[in-house]
Amino acid sequence: MKQHVPSELVFVAYPAGFEPAAIGLEGTGSVPDARISADFTYLFEVKTARGTVDEKQLRAHLKALGEGPGQLLFVLTPDATRPPVTASPEGQRVVWFNFAALHDAITAILDDALLAPSELDRFLLRELQALFDDDGLLTTDEVVIVAAGLAYAEYLETGAYIRQSRRSFRDGLAHMGFYAQQAIQPETARIEAEGHERRMRGTWYSCSPAPKIRTR
Repeated sequence: MKQHVPSELVFVAYPAGFEPAAIGLEGTGSVPDARISADFTYLFEVKTARGTVDEKQLRAHLKALGEGPGQLLFVLTPDATRPPVTASPEGQRVVWFNFAALHDAITAILDDALLAPSELDRFLLRELQALFDDDGLLTTDEVVIVAAGLAYAEYLETGAYIRQSRRSFRDGLAHMGFYAQQAIQPETARIEAEGHERRMRGTWYSCSPAPKIRTR
């Protein structure tokens, strides 16, 4: 699809299987999901699964993008925090944001009396927000519940938790809760730092108690 507007802005959305040669990116190995160009060029890479940003792919996009002002690569993902590969030495040309931020931006537009979107636009934007939600792009699994007998009491006393080496946590965790005394405890700890504990042969987590969350 290609649409021309009076400002000579050209938006190109690539259908599945579109050949790079047809859009002038041949030989770069770059097949972005969309392209906007005028006296600037914006490339877009969209991921719908967390933790799937590929550094090699981003570098190919940046190579295709070229140098100069107004040459930006936008990366949209459902990750809760910025993927490290988007903060490379060339990170000034990489703009990352997630679906939650896009959802909030749409809400701001819908609530802005000055912008006053048409009823059709409002309907379509609300449908887009609903699609984000239905596809699970807005929520993040940032909390893990750990089985903690003595460790729960240790956390209350020291604000720390030591994970044994045979256990593992998924990436992107920001908080942890505790299962102790045959119940999920009301404290939800925010993870502030982590490191390796050789003596205990595990990983320690420095935590600060978050506001207590009532549990049933």
